[in-house]
Amino acid sequence: MHDTHPGYVRDAESVVMHVGGLRFASEKAVVERVLSRRPGVLSVSANPLAQTATVTFDPKQTSVVELKRWVEECGYHCAGQSVPNHVCDAMEEPRHPATPYTAHAPPAMSPHEAMGHGGHAAMSMDSMVRDMRNRFLVAAIISVPIVLWSSIGRTVLHFAVPAPFGLRDDLFQLLLSLPVIFYSARIFFDGAVRALRARTLDMMVLVAVAIASGWLY
Repeated sequence: MHDTHPGYVRDAESVVMHVGGLRFASEKAVVERVLSRRPGVLSVSANPLAQTATVTFDPKQTSVVELKRWVEECGYHCAGQSVPNHVCDAMEEPRHPATPYTAHAPPAMSPHEAMGHGGHAAMSMDSMVRDMRNRFLVAAIISVPIVLWSSIGRTVLHFAVPAPFGLRDDLFQLLLSLPVIFYSARIFFDGAVRALRARTLDMMVLVAVAIASGWLY
């Protein structure tokens, strides 16, 4: 948790904001760092598992509408305030200090519906699991021919089949690697860009640098 204003604020309010698209625990630092630097924000605690961020703020300096906008500026999706099985209207403000707003909530929806389905940033947790699995399978399947037509395949495994279409082995490997880089590994590059924009070095940056270095080499 980031706490930028340790002093007590008399009329401080807390709200739980929906933050869709938090895939990894390391990404929580991006949301916390960006929001904690905003005027009026007293503390931030992001929860990747729940896809939320609990924000305590001074209502005299900022609002829930501003918090929603700042979350989206981080590169994540925000459907508004989040309460159990609901996503409240972002235009509504908490009615009591330090208590998330719960009145006048829209009709109940499932937790997966509450997370939203408007693209990568609005994926439910199940959707993100399927997305990660598909990316892994693509990378794992393509890695087999890449190894076979590499020097390891030629010298260690004694694989003698020529590359198709009359291509050189290295050019064929390059073409096979493109889906891995631009599909399977894309989420790491997206996460690294978000972290760097927030002036944070996290695991997404580390993984992105490792992937890019290996591929370029």
